[in-house]
Amino acid sequence: MTDHGSPTTSTAFCYRHPDRPTRLSCSECGRPICVECSNDAAVGQKCPECSVPVGRNRVIDARTIRRVDRATTPVTWTLIAVNVAVFLIGRVDPETGNRIFREFSQIALFAENGVARGIDAGEVWRG
Repeated sequence: MTDHGSPTTSTAFCYRHPDRPTRLSCSECGRPICVECSNDAAVGQKCPECSVPVGRNRVIDARTIRRVDRATTPVTWTLIAVNVAVFLIGRVDPETGNRIFREFSQIALFAENGVARGIDAGEVWRG
């Protein structure tokens, strides 16, 4: 007669810490790893060796790759300055702000062959 007792499970130990039993394993190489050694990956957990990108000795934080300052983004800062200036003009003199808005909205309305487009023409999804 066969014994149908408790199932036998072999306890795996972390390959870096042989005294720690674990049920985790690296999703890339399959080695058993403990919670301390595991690194979160897009799918599953990875051991420290598999989580290092190919060709690099360490993981580089995205913020340290390229620092962006005002001197390297002149278009962005120009657009922000124009928007702030138009806002301030509208706050100081509402009629001038309305006139500026009307002029620029007319450019968008007649952009295609003189045909009126936009919310005024019934195209409410353009709002």
